[in-house]
Amino acid sequence: MFEKSRLSQIIDPLRSQFMIMKECLVCKREIGDKQIKIVGEADNSYMLHLSCSHCDNALVLLASINNIGVGLVGMISDLTYDDAKRLYNQSPIDDDSLLDAYQIIQNISFNKYLISKK
Repeated sequence: MFEKSRLSQIIDPLRSQFMIMKECLVCKREIGDKQIKIVGEADNSYMLHLSCSHCDNALVLLASINNIGVGLVGMISDLTYDDAKRLYNQSPIDDDSLLDAYQIIQNISFNKYLISKK
């Protein structure tokens, strides 16, 4: 886990400019510093996990900071911090795995399952 001062260095400038770091996007309650964790970082880009203790929703946020400005991409999620950390450290899905999954889905006949339930 990163120390408090390291997290503050990242989130304080972002919070001063973006409401996304101050409150839950779902219930609008305040997000405290204890509810924000760094999932990973590389080259002035940070993946953050923000959790709301009131509604149990989370926000996974990618913040990139450079000379030009700040780029933010986020999504509301039900991932816990541990889930986000585990997925962050996994290898990307390769082409063969994606093709295998597509072929499996194409071979499933949902109509067969619907007809047999009558």
